[in-house]
Amino acid sequence: MRRLDRRAVLRHWRWPAGIAAALAAYAAFGFLLVPYVLQRDAPRRLEEALGRKVVIERIRTNPFTLSMTVDGFSLLDTDGRTPALSWRSLYVNYDLWPIVKRELRFQAIRLEQPFLRGGIRRDGTESFADVIERLQRRQAAEAARAGPDESKPWIIDVERLDIDAASMQFRDVSHAAPFESAIGPVTLHAESFRTTADGRSPYTFTGRTAAGEAFTWTGTLRVLPMRSSGTLVIDDVNLPKYAPYYSGFLRAELRQGRASVRITYELNLGTDRVVRLNEGELHVRELALHDREGGGRILSVPEADVVGIRLDAMASTSRIDRIEARGGVLDVRRDGEGGLNLARVTAPPRPETKEAPRPEAKGAARPAAKEAPPSKPFEYEIGTVALRGWRVNLADQLPPRPVELAVTALDATIERLRSKRGAESPLTASLTWPGGGALRVSGTVAPTEPAANLTIEAEALALAPIEPYLALYGGVRARVTEGSARGKLRASVDLSTPEATAYAVSGDAAIDGLVLLDAQDEEVVRWRTLEASAIDVRSSPASAQLSVLRLVEPRLRIVERPDHTTNLASLEAPPETSSASGARTGGPKPKAASPGEQGGGAQPMAYRIGTIAVERGRITVTDRSMNPPAVLRYTNFRAKLTNFSSDAKARTGVDVETLVEGTAPVRIAGTLNPRLVGDVTDVTVRSKGIDLTPFGPYSQRYVGYALERGKLDLDMRYREKTDSPDAPKFPMGLALAVLTDRSGVMLLDVPIEGNLDDPEFKLGRVIWHAVLNVLEKVAVAPFTALAGLVGGGGKDAKLDVIDFAAGSSQLDDASRAKLDQIAKALQDRPALKVEVQGVVDESSDRTALGREAVRTLATREKWQRSHPKKGEAPPTSPAITDEEYPRYLKLAYESALRSKPAQVVGGGETRGGPPPSGAPAATAAEGGQAAPRRQGPPTPEDMEAFLLERVDLAAALRNLSSERAASVREQLIGRQIDQSRLFLSEGVSKDAGGKDASGPSARLKLK
Repeated sequence: MRRLDRRAVLRHWRWPAGIAAALAAYAAFGFLLVPYVLQRDAPRRLEEALGRKVVIERIRTNPFTLSMTVDGFSLLDTDGRTPALSWRSLYVNYDLWPIVKRELRFQAIRLEQPFLRGGIRRDGTESFADVIERLQRRQAAEAARAGPDESKPWIIDVERLDIDAASMQFRDVSHAAPFESAIGPVTLHAESFRTTADGRSPYTFTGRTAAGEAFTWTGTLRVLPMRSSGTLVIDDVNLPKYAPYYSGFLRAELRQGRASVRITYELNLGTDRVVRLNEGELHVRELALHDREGGGRILSVPEADVVGIRLDAMASTSRIDRIEARGGVLDVRRDGEGGLNLARVTAPPRPETKEAPRPEAKGAARPAAKEAPPSKPFEYEIGTVALRGWRVNLADQLPPRPVELAVTALDATIERLRSKRGAESPLTASLTWPGGGALRVSGTVAPTEPAANLTIEAEALALAPIEPYLALYGGVRARVTEGSARGKLRASVDLSTPEATAYAVSGDAAIDGLVLLDAQDEEVVRWRTLEASAIDVRSSPASAQLSVLRLVEPRLRIVERPDHTTNLASLEAPPETSSASGARTGGPKPKAASPGEQGGGAQPMAYRIGTIAVERGRITVTDRSMNPPAVLRYTNFRAKLTNFSSDAKARTGVDVETLVEGTAPVRIAGTLNPRLVGDVTDVTVRSKGIDLTPFGPYSQRYVGYALERGKLDLDMRYREKTDSPDAPKFPMGLALAVLTDRSGVMLLDVPIEGNLDDPEFKLGRVIWHAVLNVLEKVAVAPFTALAGLVGGGGKDAKLDVIDFAAGSSQLDDASRAKLDQIAKALQDRPALKVEVQGVVDESSDRTALGREAVRTLATREKWQRSHPKKGEAPPTSPAITDEEYPRYLKLAYESALRSKPAQVVGGGETRGGPPPSGAPAATAAEGGQAAPRRQGPPTPEDMEAFLLERVDLAAALRNLSSERAASVREQLIGRQIDQSRLFLSEGVSKDAGGKDASGPSARLKLK
């Protein structure tokens, strides 16, 4: 019974024991043998596959849960010491059965603390390039050996994927400045990942960098074909950190800046391709851009937002709802050579390099070239671009006086900015002007043309801040201490054809309260307001029109200085400072355009001003070249010009009224052509009771007598001569005045010749031509005719030239005798007037004046040594003997050597009479060069030549010509000729007179 029981028991436990033994063996195999084999073989096989050393601390497997854990994995770098890829623990829970269907199915994969050290080497290759290339070669070899069934792709199915506390160390040394970044910790969670068409895997990817940047990526992922949709958020990106990647095209230095990005995307790489961004956002904070060379700030933007970003890459379209930057500061600097700091922000594009063609194997067929399909033009639209509260600082070193300006409160908005050809975008902008005032702009712009139609409104814009640009661009050297501009202009410009820019400007403008000073800080002009109404300037046809140009209460001061320059002439800037492009650069200077030319310079611009009006003006003319200065004042100045035009046929009405010295009215009225062409000029000048006392300094200087009192009445009419082909071509009035005596009788000896048998003979015509011939001879040579009429010696008398001794303005006996004849003729011909012009001879007069100037310098030396009393003036004429002259000449020479050459000046006045005896030859003054130096002490000739080189005789020559004319007029007045018939004209030099062969003299011209 017991045996039966034992057998029964054994039979009963055989299966459980077998199962237990199998389980024990399976457990031993799974828990012990498999980890042992994997621990021994896995590193070796991985090293063969990857080409890198692999270290694994421990491998654990669980045969019951079908899981495996790999702890302490490290893939070392090429140096064999540094880990390139490692993790603390990798847990994999898998299913075995799907393997038979070529499917890898994982219930869970969890990777803890993975670490990746990667980057880009100096040659531009990735740090894992050798591993990737090795795997690709291995995969290609296995695919070549595999059969048709084995080539079927495996399916990967992961139910849950978790990556915890991942980190990465990235280093890129392929750029001039290395880039390093540490990323981590990073977490990734994904579910239901399957490489089939119906696979759909939601995922979440989050992490941070060592610089504080955070990112989150959530969405879904599908494969076969690749499809994904989700949202990517990157916060607090440190922009200067990535300088190595943008420094190649950005030459400026980005010192500050944080950015945040949020993008919702759709991706489909299948048949119906989709690459689309939806509702993207970009936020930039505390952006600071500096000049890399000088270190100065270029741009500062505290806040900038780009919202509503939408992009469809397949449709080649994009849209942004709004771009807005607030509180920005732009610093614009131009150096003395004209270089802008903004031009140094971006680097020039690198020249394209073409790869050399690779040699083809002999006999190899060349593949047919494929034409790339035409790409669709990319279209964009931006709803709004806005700047709020900006500031623009300008520092300009190019003008003669450096400029520093600040435009504040700048707001600008452009709406509906589109890539469509010809699309117009509304624009509004406003700013606060430096020094006061506001500027507003509104209208439309078409960036694709480019073109614009704008309305510009200016309110009290201060002019003083932009004064230095008057010399740089306007050729005016002046100071603007007060004044503002206002107006409303409508401007349109079309730049689509650079060779023929089209523009048009219309509207009204004004300059109020202007005060302009010259280079010596003396006021030149001021006015209450200058208004331009109905401005119309356009390029086609090139024209400029104004309806009314109105100047109210102008105050003009005209000053002639002692050196005979005027304050108005001094306002013109020298060419080297008035040229904008050539200034300080040594480059070519642009030709200044005349008022009748466009900026391009060639095409004349027609102009017309309907009315030019001046109201309640005042003009003060001061001549400081006189002693005492002469001052003349014009008050209650009123002027009106109508139809002022560039048209050659234009007739401009002129009506000017003023009071001279507050009491004497002057009226100028008539018509003229602004270009002074044609025969339309007909102007009448009338005045009554002009007080001549202000002209006293001129009388004292040029006449030799003080003017105590006097009045002037003037009634003059000026008409341009007609161009009638039948009118005489000589001054008829002059001929009649020469031939008519004081009784009004004209005696003509007219020879008449002709053939009475000629049927064309007409007595009246012959007589008229004979009379005209006589009159023409008289008009051409009036002095010759006058000499014959009054018995002055005939044609060789030369009554029109009064000779003088060199360097003198005193008349000799022969000249006085000639003036007697002229006075007799003038008394008998009351209609004649005489114009007297002094003439200087550049050779003989300069020689005589130079001798006197050097002798005067020697006289001053004698005076200074013999009259030590201060305040006592030296003599007005040379007072030195010929014996004393060499001694004091040497002293004058030594004084000149001790002083600056420009201070040794003489010849300020001229003296009558011949030059003093024994005066030195003025070879240097005549030739303009010093006498040759000799070895040893200088000779008197050397010293004279040295002093003559430093003598300025320009004023003396100018005064000499005036004194000669005044002497002739004084002599004629003394011979009972009314001074109203005598006129003085500006003197000339012999060299400037062309064919004039007269020496030191005065020339007379009958009128």
